Formats: sequence, structure tokens, C-alpha cells
Amino acid sequence: YINWVGNGSPVIFVLSVKKRTLHQSDIIDEAHLYRTENYGVTWHQVSATPDNNFPDNSKIFKYMPSPHDDKTLIFLDKTSDGSNSGNSDWQSTFVKTTNAGKTFRQSKINARLDEVKFHPTQKNLLLGYSKYNKQLYYSNDLGDTFIKITDETIHQVSDKRWTWGEKDVDDEKTIHFEVRIGNPTKVKPKYYPYTCFVDDCFTKNEAKMHPMQKLNLKLESGVDECVLLKLSLKIRRWICYVFAVRS
Repeated sequence: YINWVGNGSPVIFVLSVKKRTLHQSDIIDEAHLYRTENYGVTWHQVSATPDNNFPDNSKIFKYMPSPHDDKTLIFLDKTSDGSNSGNSDWQSTFVKTTNAGKTFRQSKINARLDEVKFHPTQKNLLLGYSKYNKQLYYSNDLGDTFIKITDETIHQVSDKRWTWGEKDVDDEKTIHFEVRIGNPTKVKPKYYPYTCFVDDCFTKNEAKMHPMQKLNLKLESGVDECVLLKLSLKIRRWICYVFAVRS
């Protein structure tokens, strides 16, 4: 993984990861983050020092540059994931820099985050996903804290099928995702699009609900699909919502 900070900066990051797959999960054996301040003439490995607050013995497996600020990058660390011990109760480490890697800030989060997406317009809003429990997590402070915004007893969120709302189309706190509804032991579980406001996915107050959340509740209660066809054209357009993933 290579990322150039850009905007005239000579800083470039390179992430090298050695991993293997065990029981459909990625085990990180080695991970090294390198940084250059002179367009790659010389490199040094980023490691923990008293001044930079980078995590000890880190196993950074993914990083994402901010679309809002060239000097802001976020990193996901699997150091404490308990993969080799089989421990399922663990905290992962979220790492960020806002000055192109001169210093870092780390925080422990109660989630196995595998991916994080920046909000299209709000620089401090993040949406994260865990493959372990198929849940979504939300941060409004650029990753210092995360809260779970879905419920595994209701929402089994599909991998790669979750996103922030569309810029200039949706309310800025809108999220869209695909959920599996019904008994997971069934041969053909049903999948539906789900839409809500990121901070009100569980509200029972209709005044706070996203317009599409009312339809979501009908889907969860097992409304027959033929009933949905009688809904307005606007609703039917949302039923046919297609998730497109950029390769």
C-alpha cells in the first residue's frame, strides 16, 4: 500500500503486510509502516518513540487518507486482536495522524474494525464495519471513540454494502446499508436495503425517523413483498437501490 500525502508535500507512506488466512479470517504475521520526507530518496520505519505516540509492536493492516485534509491519515491496528490465541473478547487499536506522520494519536475501541470510511463532507465523521459481527460503528470525533449503531439481533450488515449518503442528495447523517432479515439458518435468507440517520437508527419516534426507515420497519416485520409494490414510485425507487463498489 502506497500513499503520497500530496499538495506539494514530499511525504510518502508505504505499508508492507504479511498475512495468512485461518478459518476465513486474516492473521497478520508482520506489518511495517515506512515514511519518507524527501520523495523516497531515504526511508525510515515508523516505530514507537516517546515523542510520536505510535503504538508498540503495531501490526497496522490498513490505512486510509482523509479526503478533506492531505495531512490526516487513519490506521487500523490488529496488534491486540487475539487471533493466535482464539480470544474473541478484545480491543483493537485505532491510530491517526493529522500532521502527515510527525506524531500520532491512538485509541482503544471495542470492535474488530476491518474498514473505515470518511464522511463525504464532514471531516470528523467516520463509519466503520466489522466482519466479525457484521455490525456498523460510528465516530464523530475522528476515531477517538466509536459507538455501535446497528444491532446483531436485527441487522446483519452485508460486507461492502454499506455507505454514507450521497453528497448533495441525502441529509449529511444518512447511511445506507444492506441487511439480512430472517432466520440465518434458512437456505435463502432475504436481503433488503436499509436507510437511517446515523445517530437515530433505533429511534421509535417517527418524527426523528428517516423517511425510508418506516419502510425498513415494515420489511423487518415480514410485510409481503407484493404489498411493497403498491407503495409510491419514490419508495419503489429506493427498493431498487443498487450498491456499486469501486474496484
